[in-house]
Amino acid sequence: AHMDWNDERDPELWVFGQRMATMLVYLSTMPEGSGGETSFGRLGVSVQPQKGTALVWPNVDETGKPERRTIHSARHVQGDKVKYAMNIWVHGQKQPDNSWIKWHR
Repeated sequence: AHMDWNDERDPELWVFGQRMATMLVYLSTMPEGSGGETSFGRLGVSVQPQKGTALVWPNVDETGKPERRTIHSARHVQGDKVKYAMNIWVHGQKQPDNSWIKWHR
């Protein structure tokens, strides 16, 4: 199990700011009984992945402190099934200028 917020000692906070919220987008559907659920144990919530749906949750409370109730985990996928998902994190500050990065072909 893990949290999506950063500990105050994490140097990533200096560059990107806190992860204020998470959006987990499901890119595949997991048949019932095949695992892959996202489980929030402290909240008593478990979500079965359905392609095209998303979960959104806050990573901090209204004062900006880490929201410890959002600890979560992905249940193991059973058999030969494959789960695809994508995380989107909303950070608490503007991202650094990356115009210096050049993409070469």
